[in-house]
Amino acid sequence: MTRTRAGALAVFALTAASVLAGCAAMGPSPIEQAAKTMVGQPVDVAFRSFGPPSVSNPPSQIFQSGGTYFWNDTSIAVDPNLSFIQTGSQYAGSHIAGMTPGGNGVAAMPMYQDDYQPTGYYGHQTALKYLCSIIVNTDTRNVITKATVIGCSNRSDGL
Repeated sequence: MTRTRAGALAVFALTAASVLAGCAAMGPSPIEQAAKTMVGQPVDVAFRSFGPPSVSNPPSQIFQSGGTYFWNDTSIAVDPNLSFIQTGSQYAGSHIAGMTPGGNGVAAMPMYQDDYQPTGYYGHQTALKYLCSIIVNTDTRNVITKATVIGCSNRSDGL
């Protein structure tokens, strides 16, 4: 193995190790940690911690199926300024982009390039500022069997 290749492999290994260490250091959010500790407990524990669910589907004794509860805390921002939102493009003509080389009895010929202009409208753009979804599954006795947390990292919007 050449010295250059060995050096490149060493740099790659150090970079990969630092990236993996950064990912491992983030860990689960406090909400995710709390949700995981609720497995095996009655669903009332989740109600006390997260409040009333956005969607509630309690267990069904008739169908012998467990329940599903969903909490959603999502913040969407609307930009107050109008922006151009492109939805497509339309043909706007063509122009001479260059000339083929001439010589040996052959005349130079123009090369044409098609031009397109954007089409769309002006409107307010929306952006997802914060996402937090919690899904709790229960058995037929309403005991938590699984808790899934999506997002729920620290809020940066001050809400």
